[in-house]
Amino acid sequence: MRLRSRIVSTVRKKGWTLVLGTSGKKDDVVRNKKLLQIKGLTDLEISADDVRRSKPHPDIFEFALKKLDGIGTEQILAVGDTPYDVQAGRQLEIRTIALLSGGFSEPELRAAGAVAVFRGPAELLYRYEDWAALV
Repeated sequence: MRLRSRIVSTVRKKGWTLVLGTSGKKDDVVRNKKLLQIKGLTDLEISADDVRRSKPHPDIFEFALKKLDGIGTEQILAVGDTPYDVQAGRQLEIRTIALLSGGFSEPELRAAGAVAVFRGPAELLYRYEDWAALV
């Protein structure tokens, strides 16, 4: 099993609702879910095709909140790899963990408002208990 699918499986087993939100198009979502081997493991998928504006605007997060009626921002923990992901979440007071895999430095991600920064998916999985406690 691929590392990213192990992360998604771990989150699902812990009872989390899992939303895949991306600035990519719907076709990208389908292709990436297949590559990551996470087909059938998400509760909701949102792409640029579903919203008017992309990150750093919060439209993707707003769309998710509407679809997940009853889940408040205090119950959400987002994961992204750019300052734009963090900025979009911060506009709605959604805590965001950042990964260094997007080519941005830890200081850049922290300056954008990331609540935690991890080197990549392996550290994210290894340190699950640390970041799960943020919610």
